[in-house]
Amino acid sequence: MNTRTFKIHESNVCVASDNIQSLNRKFAKHNIPLISYTMSSEKDDFDCYEITVTYEDVPTISGVDYKYLGLISDEDGSKFYNGFDDETFKIIKGMNCTCEMCKKQINRNSFFVFKNLANNEIKMFGSSCAKKAFPFDIGMYLNGLDMFFENMNEITEDTDISGNGGCFGGKMYFDLNRVIDSLRTVTNDFTCWISQERAEAEYPRTMSTKEQVLDMLCKK
Repeated sequence: MNTRTFKIHESNVCVASDNIQSLNRKFAKHNIPLISYTMSSEKDDFDCYEITVTYEDVPTISGVDYKYLGLISDEDGSKFYNGFDDETFKIIKGMNCTCEMCKKQINRNSFFVFKNLANNEIKMFGSSCAKKAFPFDIGMYLNGLDMFFENMNEITEDTDISGNGGCFGGKMYFDLNRVIDSLRTVTNDFTCWISQERAEAEYPRTMSTKEQVLDMLCKK
């Protein structure tokens, strides 16, 4: 099991809870393991609660334990690397994308990259084969978690829900309704998401969803 902890202002606790419930409804519909969470009983001096999210490890395949490393996506012939740390990226950037399951090296929309914990070998599964190799839709699981954590990071940083926005303690705050409207516009009605890791991996450098939303908010 894995855990991640977020400090959430009291004004955003309901939003955080809604994010969790929404993700679990989606996971339950597709027989994907649900996430769980605990919240501190008392808030800190800044009116923030600690929310700790617990989620499943990547499931074992045929008795082999894997650690998820990141995603390689292919868009119009260009490869984009999402979620890899610097050391892993140095290793995989020169590797051919060959599926561990079908052993084919063909053009695919995406490759999920794992490390075999028994021998530290890097293994890749094409998006189609991954659906067969794992006991549930691993793509939906990983993408769902990625977007969920991005959302939780957003509400960790932006807490004020009143007024049109302001600045306090070196941070800028915006009205929550404006944030939601801007996010809807940038993500094409919540259907497209660009993480910070993916934006930084692209060349030339693009803007992540978070950066696009902030840019839109600051221009108003």
